[in-house]
Amino acid sequence: MKDQWVSLGRHPEHEFFSQIGATPGVAEMISFQIGPSVSKLRGIEDYANLGKQCYKLYFKDRTLNTVTFKYGGRPIYEFRTRGEVLFALRDAIKGV
Repeated sequence: MKDQWVSLGRHPEHEFFSQIGATPGVAEMISFQIGPSVSKLRGIEDYANLGKQCYKLYFKDRTLNTVTFKYGGRPIYEFRTRGEVLFALRDAIKGV
C-alpha cells in the first residue's frame, strides 16, 4: 500500500498504473482510493474560488491518494546478502 499527496493539476500514480495493467517488472495495482484534500481538512470548502490570491501563493492544495499493490517481492527476512538489504532500504528512502 502506498499513500501519495498529489498537487492539483498533477496526475496521480493510479492513472499510470491503470493504463499499464499487468506488466512484467512493474508492481500491479489492485485498487486505489482518492481521499480528502488538504483544503477540505483545513475547512476551506472552495479552493478554486478562494478570494485572497495570497493564499494560493503560499498554500498549494493536495489530495491524498492511496494505492494498493499486489505482491511486490520477497520479504526482507528472506534477503540473502547485506547488499540486497541496503539496496532495498535505499530504494525505500528514495521512493523508488
